[in-house]
Amino acid sequence: MNSYTFSITLTVLANVGYHLCQKSISQGGEPADLTDRHLRSGSADSIDRCPLLRHLFGLGFGILLLELGFLLAYRAGWNLSTAALASNVTVALVLLPIGLLAFREQLNAWNWMGVVLALAAIVLIGKK
Repeated sequence: MNSYTFSITLTVLANVGYHLCQKSISQGGEPADLTDRHLRSGSADSIDRCPLLRHLFGLGFGILLLELGFLLAYRAGWNLSTAALASNVTVALVLLPIGLLAFREQLNAWNWMGVVLALAAIVLIGKK
């Protein structure tokens, strides 16, 4: 895989991981309160005992990889005007089946028309 393809693939995978971590965080409790309490406990196994902390570290790692991916993408020759667009549309298309299957989300006719337009956008962005 060349650096042009690798860099944008890294942004997509990191962004997908980021969104999955965000979606997986429990609805209960305030993230800032839970994090602060476990970090102040001083316990070495705080991360193991607190799923929220694992998710927050996952989010941070996802952000780090996402930023690295964009840095590499621009160095590999991606245009500023299309790199984020190509990455984010691809992320949306990757998250679509995950949302439908794993999270039992539903799409209406308007949503499906948006999916078709997103697919068209990826094809058009890839044209030279």
